[in-house]
This record gives sequence, structure tokens and C-alpha cells, in this order.
Amino acid sequence: MMLEGSNLGLNVIHQMIDFLNKTLACLTNLNSQERAKSKIYPTLLLRVKELVDFWEYYLNLFLNFSPNLKEKKIDRNIYQEIENNESNLTVDDIERKIVNIPIITFGFIVYNKKYTKILSYLTLRKRLQQDELYKLTGFSTGYISQALKFLIELDFVKKVKIVGIRKPYYEVDSIPLSYLKRIRNWFFFIVKWKPELENYFKELNDNMEKLKNLNGYKRIKELLKSYLQLIPMLEKILGIIERELEKYKTRK
Repeated sequence: MMLEGSNLGLNVIHQMIDFLNKTLACLTNLNSQERAKSKIYPTLLLRVKELVDFWEYYLNLFLNFSPNLKEKKIDRNIYQEIENNESNLTVDDIERKIVNIPIITFGFIVYNKKYTKILSYLTLRKRLQQDELYKLTGFSTGYISQALKFLIELDFVKKVKIVGIRKPYYEVDSIPLSYLKRIRNWFFFIVKWKPELENYFKELNDNMEKLKNLNGYKRIKELLKSYLQLIPMLEKILGIIERELEKYKTRK
């Protein structure tokens, strides 16, 4: 099960990198008039480059940890590609398409899709005020406030004050740090079940004579064994991610 999921995951990462590279090409090839009139263009271009760098780094990390993986192709492209020859393409059009990436990427959704959309805009623009998020997402100010509080508690977003500006900004400073924290949380969510799973497996063994003839006993025991065999691997990945996070903190 883990191998099958990893093989599919490898294809998803390749699709992500391909999508981002094509998006980067579209941004680079926009006409000078469109680039000049967009206030967000310089930041968006830089952030998409950072996203490409991160996903290529993550792919290498993935392959180094599991060098025997064989990519399993997915019949369709998960990410809607942006064509270079699309007419009347604007910077805002491109940004909206990028925003949908984490929403359809398993493992990167934070609590729900709406929270993820808010985090995506902050990732692409680096720093936004609450009223700017309201204009971009259309969500109520109360809902945005609730989402930001949640994202700050997870340490995905920071609240910053800028001298001379009354309203605070909300910021995703480093794309690698943000994504590594999300990956860490996802794996930790699975690993934290280890004590519970060990207890369940022990109960099944201790009561084998009473339970072994019941429907589902063998299947449940096999599933628990599979999950328990998977967890040490996830713990190793978590260790790698923790070390990478420390490296980024040291650089900063």
C-alpha cells in the first residue's frame, strides 16, 4: 500500500514541477505592458521560482529516501496547464490558477480548502493585510480572521507590524519553511497514532483464541501490522524534515 502510494506520489510531484515550470514560462513571456501594469508581477515571478526550486528539492529528497521507487503514471494531468499562447492572459489569471494547486494536492490541505486558499495567496504574495485577503477570496472578514488565527497557531503564518502602517500584515516569509512545516504536520498526524495501534495489535494477540474465528479478525490484524511497519519509515522522514527545518532556521 505504501509502495503504491509512493509511486503515485512520485508522478504527482513530477506533474507539479512540470506545471510550475510552464507557469513560470508564461509569466516570463507575458508582454511588457501586462507586466508593467501589474503590481504583483515581480513578487509573483520570484515566488513561483521559489516554488519550482522547492518542489525539485522535495523530489530529490523523496528519491534519495526511496531510490527503488518506480513512477506510476496517472491517466490524466492533475494540474490544469497554462498555455503560452493563451490569449488575453493576465498576471491575475495566472495567480488564480496557481492558488488552486495546494487545494487539489493531497497532504497540503490545512483544515479545509478555504483555509488553504488563504494560505496560498499569502504564499504567492508573501505579505497581505486582512482586507486584501477579503478582496482576493470573497470570504467574510470573520472567517478570514478565524483562518489566520488557526494558521498562526500552526506557525504557517506570522503576524507582522510595519512602522507607519496601522493595520497588521500576515506573512509567509519562506516558501521552503512553510511547505516543510506542512509536510511535517501531515506525517506527525499519522505517526502520533503509533501507541494506539500498538495497543490494538496487542489486544488482538492477547485475545486471539476468542477472536480468531470472527469475520474480519485476520484482515484487521494484517492492516494494523502494515501500519505499524510503515510508521518507522515515516519517523525517519520526520527526522530528515526536522533537520532540514533546523538548517533553514540557522540560515535565517
